[in-house]
Amino acid sequence: MNASFVCAGLLALLAGCTVAPHITTDVTRIAPVAAPARPAGCDIQVFTQSPTDRKFEELAILNAATDTGSFTKKDLASVLPTLKEKACAVGADAIILRNVEQGGIPVGDAYGHQTPTKVFCVAIRFLPAR
Repeated sequence: MNASFVCAGLLALLAGCTVAPHITTDVTRIAPVAAPARPAGCDIQVFTQSPTDRKFEELAILNAATDTGSFTKKDLASVLPTLKEKACAVGADAIILRNVEQGGIPVGDAYGHQTPTKVFCVAIRFLPAR
């Protein structure tokens, strides 16, 4: 077999493996009464600080972490879809990012593992204006 075909096949395989990490998510409800879930894929706003233009209630704490594999993306953009999905499930309108630990740093083991990206946020629901 031609070596260039083998190399091209390996590169295609490795490129395909860098798409989506496995994400572990913990949801802790903190609202006294559970809000009704919103449809899957609902629109969730993302804030880096608490919104000041409208009142809201905190519904849940969401913690997410990527895997430590060598060929997976470890950035906030790869974690946000999962966090938004969980936010819809708890009835949220938005999430407030409280802490983001960017991963992807090699840990120096024989398997090429990297540090995970970890995200801590709060799912919120906007209250009706009075």
